[in-house]
Amino acid sequence: MARPNKYITNIEPYLKEIQILNMSGIPLERIAKMLGIADSTLRKHKNEVEEFSAVYKKTVDGIVKKTENAMYDLAWGNAKELIETKVYDGEGNLKERRIVNKTIAPDKVSQFFILTNMTDTWKHKAEVSLETNDNIAPTFKDVLHEKDI
Repeated sequence: MARPNKYITNIEPYLKEIQILNMSGIPLERIAKMLGIADSTLRKHKNEVEEFSAVYKKTVDGIVKKTENAMYDLAWGNAKELIETKVYDGEGNLKERRIVNKTIAPDKVSQFFILTNMTDTWKHKAEVSLETNDNIAPTFKDVLHEKDI
């Protein structure tokens, strides 16, 4: 009797869960352990099974899009930060709790990153010329002649 396929038994029933875990930033190595299979098995099926490959690509695309949106918001000062303040009385009981939605100032590094990657005028370019002059370096014959070898 043939061994059951690990994709059918350990991966396919959990495609949605794998996608959620991966979107949460959990790497494939840890997901493989959770599924009770080797990392190499999970990666093999990701590369060979179109259904799984599509789920993984969709997950990666989602992470990239989420990161792009966060970078854009951070660059222009649209990002928010929730700040929670708790005030306790003398006995350690919670007296007051405040949550403030603070706008984060525009981030110059994010702006610079966007400009250098989206425009030609901000690119880090270095013009390098590799012109050679064959007369600069001596030949083996010249070196041997100088040494009288």
